[in-house]
Amino acid sequence: MKNFNLFKIILLFICFQIIGVFQCTSDLEKDLPGNYQYIDEGGDYKYIDGGKKNIHIHATIIGYEYNNNFIIMIQKPIKICPCSVDTTFADSLLFWIIDIKKDSVYGGLKTNEYFRIRKELSIPENLKVNVDL
Repeated sequence: MKNFNLFKIILLFICFQIIGVFQCTSDLEKDLPGNYQYIDEGGDYKYIDGGKKNIHIHATIIGYEYNNNFIIMIQKPIKICPCSVDTTFADSLLFWIIDIKKDSVYGGLKTNEYFRIRKELSIPENLKVNVDL
């Protein structure tokens, strides 16, 4: 009887390990230019990372677009830690630009800053992020 209980405990442990492995995989990974990647873990956890400097734009990316020179995105920041008191951008949208050739990032930008930097970098007008809010 003791061996049977030990067997059940070991079997349960193995099952939890297998479930844990499958829960840590991404729902969607999309390769982007410049060794960047869009990763959707489901729910609010959607982010972009990569490049030579291992840039990470954390959750939640609600829309993005790219060409061979730029990745542009809109972020709806989420409160990562429930104990955090910084709610500066909690109810706003932030814009991000990754210059793929320079491997540099501009963000989180408010709307006016985004359009100013977009113009400075000569990002084509047809490169736009469309999101339904």
